[in-house]
Amino acid sequence: MMKAEVQIEIRRENIHDHSVYYRRCGSGQPLLLVHGWPFHGGSFEKLMRFLGNSFSCFAPDLPGMGETSFNDKTDFSFAGQAQFLAAFAKAAIKEPYICIAHNTGATMARLMALSSDSHMGALVLLNTEIPGHRPPCIGFYQTFLLWPGARSILRFLISLDLFRTSPMGYGGCFSDSRMLNQDFVGSFVAPLIERPDRLEGVVRYLCGLDFSVVDSLADLHKDIKIPVHMIWGEDDPTFPLKFAREMVRQFNAPPDLCTIPGTKFLAYMEQPDRVAALVHEFCVGLALR
Repeated sequence: MMKAEVQIEIRRENIHDHSVYYRRCGSGQPLLLVHGWPFHGGSFEKLMRFLGNSFSCFAPDLPGMGETSFNDKTDFSFAGQAQFLAAFAKAAIKEPYICIAHNTGATMARLMALSSDSHMGALVLLNTEIPGHRPPCIGFYQTFLLWPGARSILRFLISLDLFRTSPMGYGGCFSDSRMLNQDFVGSFVAPLIERPDRLEGVVRYLCGLDFSVVDSLADLHKDIKIPVHMIWGEDDPTFPLKFAREMVRQFNAPPDLCTIPGTKFLAYMEQPDRVAALVHEFCVGLALR
């Protein structure tokens, strides 16, 4: 698939008293791209440049993440975020769409797919939560971030190269450690160090998630009626491939599971061309059904 010369526009949409910051590009079948923690919609920019020739792409920052606003009334639960995304899709996309979602965003997307009034026509899961499995360090961070002074400690730790490249930091994101470069740090780490509001949003987002909701999906996956496809970074230590293969069997219509060799947690950033080709192939297959 050739890389598209598409222009990514920045737009705003007011949803539930939040000013939603989102990226928009391309034309054609709408795609809603949903990021996970601790990232924002900018993580999809490389992928969007490959998909923009064939699809209309919408990549919002979730509340507390990136430039979308949040407040003391923001519902950071999986269900609350799913409702927020559904409202965004209704306002910004206004027609049936295919959802491509990663990590915590893909758990929210699965809840959206289970809703009777969802306009989602199909779902692509990228390295996401698996019932009965907990990502390394997540439980620790949810507890640690409740301690006095935890935010200052976290800000200091992520400023250190040694911490950022460790399993406690971003070490499990890429097979190629060179991807943890200044562009990555500038987009996803520096704002957390330099802006207290951005760090606070990331903390509230994580602490608002109840991972028992993920476990409940073991019984709910079979109720998802739309086509589902899975694309997985083959060497991901966060959501190991062997558990993803087990999750496939929980769906009534088991989705195809495509793996990307030489990638980990952020396969769509490490090999966006390959992920885009698989998304395109899946979407073309839907049109032929």
